[in-house]
Amino acid sequence: SIVYGTGMRDAHDRDWEVRVEVRNAAWTLKLRPRPEFLARASSPLPHVALGIALFLSVLLSATLYYALLRRRAEQALREHQAQLERLVRERTAALREAEAHARAVVEAAAEAIVTIDEHGRIESFNAAAEKLFGVPREQALGRNVNILMNPGDAARHDDYLADYRRTGQAKILGIGPREVSGRR
Repeated sequence: SIVYGTGMRDAHDRDWEVRVEVRNAAWTLKLRPRPEFLARASSPLPHVALGIALFLSVLLSATLYYALLRRRAEQALREHQAQLERLVRERTAALREAEAHARAVVEAAAEAIVTIDEHGRIESFNAAAEKLFGVPREQALGRNVNILMNPGDAARHDDYLADYRRTGQAKILGIGPREVSGRR
């Protein structure tokens, strides 16, 4: 905030004062015209001009100060953004590495492993699954897992998935091992 005030001590001597307050800091600029100036100034116009000039100089100083604060805040924001971007890159790389490791484990497993998404679409299908079901991976990926089940289990499986998506409660899915007859 900028506080501007004038004070007169007597009819011939005037003090001009401008106070600038920014956050917890305050500055006061006092200007006392010389008596010769006051003696030559027969009208109040020089005093008004002096007051306006003083006010404008304080306003310019405050504007520059706020511009400096903004520049510092923008720099801090850029630094935080760079740090966040670095963290995202690091964590993305770690996630890709973990995903590649998991994929390698699934692929190398001697047992058939099939993973699905929440809609029952096949997301992964290892070599042992190709051999067990007699379905090439390219034909299985993205299709509903019920293509691997007998017709009775296939129809119920879609219902189980729909119930789970709707309620969030596992009644069959995710509660332990379950045997399902597969197709060849």
